[in-house]
Amino acid sequence: LPSKSNVAGLMMVVVPNVMGMCTFSPQLNSTNNSVKGVQFCKKFIERFRFHLFERNLKKNDDKLNPTISKLGETKEQQMMSLLFAAVTGNMSQLYRYHADNIDFNWSDYDGRTALHLAVCG
Repeated sequence: LPSKSNVAGLMMVVVPNVMGMCTFSPQLNSTNNSVKGVQFCKKFIERFRFHLFERNLKKNDDKLNPTISKLGETKEQQMMSLLFAAVTGNMSQLYRYHADNIDFNWSDYDGRTALHLAVCG
């Protein structure tokens, strides 16, 4: 994971296209990185599937891929499917997304939400 640390013990970590996070622990290792921050990141990538080359692999490990929903779609795919379902009036798809707690306030590049498209589509 891309990260940047400073000698005060602050460590900023980026999970591309997913999230950013920050850790703080003043104890530093020999390379001036936060000891606890590095430990956290190691445990974090042991638990979650964030590496670019392992994201879509179907491996028999216990790693979770938070970019995939219970429905087997990435957040971007969910958003596009939600907006398309709203335009076409596909109520069963909309009910399914509602049951999966999908955020209906997502918007496209123009700021249009599913409600905008359902009314105007």
